[in-house]
Amino acid sequence: MAGGVLSFPLTSFRDDGSLDLDSYRTYLTAQVATAPGAVFPACGTGEFSALDEDEYRAVVEAAVDVADGRLPVVAGIQARAYATVGVPAVHAFAPEIADACFTALRDGDNAAVSKLLCDFCIPLVELRDRAPGYAVCLVKAAARRRGLPVGPVRAPLTDPCPADLADLEQIPDAGLNLVGAIRRRTA
Repeated sequence: MAGGVLSFPLTSFRDDGSLDLDSYRTYLTAQVATAPGAVFPACGTGEFSALDEDEYRAVVEAAVDVADGRLPVVAGIQARAYATVGVPAVHAFAPEIADACFTALRDGDNAAVSKLLCDFCIPLVELRDRAPGYAVCLVKAAARRRGLPVGPVRAPLTDPCPADLADLEQIPDAGLNLVGAIRRRTA
C-alpha cells in the first residue's frame, strides 16, 4: 500500500438518493487508472453512514470487481477507522493534486509541500470546517464540478451553500495550477 496515494472514492447516487452503481463503476475505473496504493470503498467520503448493509456490500463488491486484483481493496472496520483519522480526500476529486502532495512529501521537496499546503490544503480545510458534513459535501461538489459521475450527497448531508461553492471553485483550480508549476519546475 505504500506505493502511492490511497484512494477513498466517493459513492455515486442518483438525484432521488438511490445508489448508482453504474456511475460508481465509471468513477472508480478512473480512480484505479491513477494507480493509487489501495482503494478504501464506502469509507468517510464514500458516505458509509448513509449506506444500508446491501448497498455497502454492493459498493465494496463493485470496487473489488473494478480493481480486478491490480491493487488492494480495503473494506470493513479497519478501513473505516483509518479513514476517520484525517486522511486527505483529495484523491477522490483531484488525483493529480494528491499525487503531487505525495510525491513532494516523499521526495523532500519542501518548497512544493509549502506551496501546496498554503495555497490548496489549508484553504480546503478551512472551508471544510465551516459546516458539519462538509468533509464529504465539498469533495463531492468538487468531483461534480470536474464532471465526475458521483451524484448528490445523501441525507442527512446537504450540498454546500452557494457562497461556499463559490469559494470551493477557486481552491481546486489553485491546486491544479500548482501541480502544473511543480511539474514544469521539476521537468
